Amino acid sequence: QTMLFINRRGYSTFVSCRNCGYVMKCTHCDVSYKYHATSGKLVCHYCGETVARPEVCPVCGSKYIRYFGTGTQKVEEEVKKYFPTARVLRMDMDTVSGKNGYSNILNKFADGEVDILVGTQMIAKGLDFPKVSLVGIVSADTMLQLPDYTSREKTYSLITQVAGRSGRAGDKGVVVLQTYNPDNPVLRFATKYDYEGFFEREISLRKTTSYPPYATIVRVMVESDDEEKGVEALRKVYEGLSALRERESDAFLFFNKMKSPIKRLKNKFRFQVLMRIDYKREDVLNQIYELSLPVSDKNALVYVEINPGNLS
Repeated sequence: QTMLFINRRGYSTFVSCRNCGYVMKCTHCDVSYKYHATSGKLVCHYCGETVARPEVCPVCGSKYIRYFGTGTQKVEEEVKKYFPTARVLRMDMDTVSGKNGYSNILNKFADGEVDILVGTQMIAKGLDFPKVSLVGIVSADTMLQLPDYTSREKTYSLITQVAGRSGRAGDKGVVVLQTYNPDNPVLRFATKYDYEGFFEREISLRKTTSYPPYATIVRVMVESDDEEKGVEALRKVYEGLSALRERESDAFLFFNKMKSPIKRLKNKFRFQVLMRIDYKREDVLNQIYELSLPVSDKNALVYVEINPGNLS
């Protein structure tokens, strides 16, 4: 049996007009729609909004609408095209939504009713299928592009976990990793299962760039239905934190205010003050809470995140 892993669901990752370059975006979030071929719809993976697939560009009226990127649905389609006699099943959030969807798919695979299982992270961890002798990791590069200081760590972990699904019955397994950057150190360490080598390089980078565990990342988030009220709340937070920075300058390694990478999410405008603090200065963390949280009111929600797992 074979398992193919790709960390994106849907068919295409974004839809664009080849004539004017317009990218179809969610009306509630500042993110592109993903195309789902099974439903023929464009879907926002953040708020769940679903719209019909466009026949023409809503900006210039061109018919040159194209679908870019690859998700689990596209991989499944390609596999069926090249291996028409294989029994193929897909496992992602779209196929396990039913009451017993998750267990039904795993049981079919375990019972040998499926030859090739295509899936997301759901197939990466804690599964033991003795008949799996081949694992394919599709587009491994995409996981390294996340706006997150732990993206390298997460990539290494996912690759080694999904690779471990192959050859579990004693027979030698094969793992094929697809990448546009085969010389990337993270991928090199992962393909050799060299945890110590990866750790030494990653911890050295964290130390040089002042990221955890050598610093504490603090993000003060401001969210509001009204952009102007969000900016006003951000100004109040920033003024208080700026004064704290002047008093405790030795504790601050980085300090900046900005819009979040995803500027609007579920109709909320998002702003942030991003900081890196000396990991020994818990007293400063307490002061950040005391200065930030009281700004929150009915017009704007303010909250503090410590070492957030995702900076989008």
